[in-house]
Amino acid sequence: MADNKIVVASAPASDAITGATTDVSGKGVTLTLALEGPRPLEEGGLRAYAMVAASGGSATSVRVLETDEVTADTLYGTGRLLELSGYRDRPGLAITLNTLIPPQWGLGGASAQLVALLYALDGYFGRQRPPEEIAETAQRATLRPGQAHGYQKAYAATFGGVRLYSFMRKLTGLWGRGTGSIYDEPYATVSESRNEHWRSLGARIVVAIPRGLRLVSSGEINAAIAQRYLQEDKATVDSMDRRTFTALLAHQRLVNRDRNAFWTLVDTDTNIMREWGLIAPEHRRIMDLAHEHGALASKPSSTGGAVIVYCPEGSEGPMAEALREVSETVYPVDIAPGVRYEERWPF
Repeated sequence: MADNKIVVASAPASDAITGATTDVSGKGVTLTLALEGPRPLEEGGLRAYAMVAASGGSATSVRVLETDEVTADTLYGTGRLLELSGYRDRPGLAITLNTLIPPQWGLGGASAQLVALLYALDGYFGRQRPPEEIAETAQRATLRPGQAHGYQKAYAATFGGVRLYSFMRKLTGLWGRGTGSIYDEPYATVSESRNEHWRSLGARIVVAIPRGLRLVSSGEINAAIAQRYLQEDKATVDSMDRRTFTALLAHQRLVNRDRNAFWTLVDTDTNIMREWGLIAPEHRRIMDLAHEHGALASKPSSTGGAVIVYCPEGSEGPMAEALREVSETVYPVDIAPGVRYEERWPF
């Protein structure tokens, strides 16, 4: 390996428009959007970056440029990723990580960081593994003992765009809490890109984060939901199955370009989140304000702070300004491509 070789990769943020949390059940589907800001290298860019080069020595070094409250999780995940991907015993690597996806927003920042890193590692060593294997490996690497995470964020960071993901029969990795081989269970089924269908809706996306919201680890919430589902708690099973059915119908309506029925199903999915008690008053203030200005707002993630606002094309600027009254942060975003190589390290 040439000592001067450098490989840089990036991966986007993501969130499910319908079906979020069903990917922890082993029987669910999600209609998921990969997201980035209009200027991916600036604040709100919502992409994670990884660079792999030679360290000049025998040890592997890991440097995280932007440190925050989840840096320890990033370092843990990096170690697990090196082990699971077969690169743990490759000496002399210099790994540099940076992310423009704020933590605990429910936008898949941890998954995106590890997807970018694995893609960069594969590029450095001249390997091209299947995208499903990239997603599965990154998902497994994010898990700490006792946690459960869904699969959709890792898949969305890998594939990008607007897609339906089916996680039917994916139980082994979940109940094993991330242990074992990625070949222990089937890969998710991934639809073709639905980007053109999405554009036909004429909707723009604004991400808003409430002020003063206490954030909770999604691993804790998802583990509790998954356990109740496994124990066949009737209320949990019924609501998860409703979300799965809603996501399937929403995908169908999107493909058929049935705009009114599609947005009705997105609202139905949000109402299920409200029934679960996962929409706080801080979220509702943003959602109500969006409705007053002629937009639809959803709270798809099980925990994180993000509210996703869908507004008519051309109105995203005024909508963002209006939302700043009740939000800590507001970002207009675009549908993003999945993991990719970058020409240089941009920071």
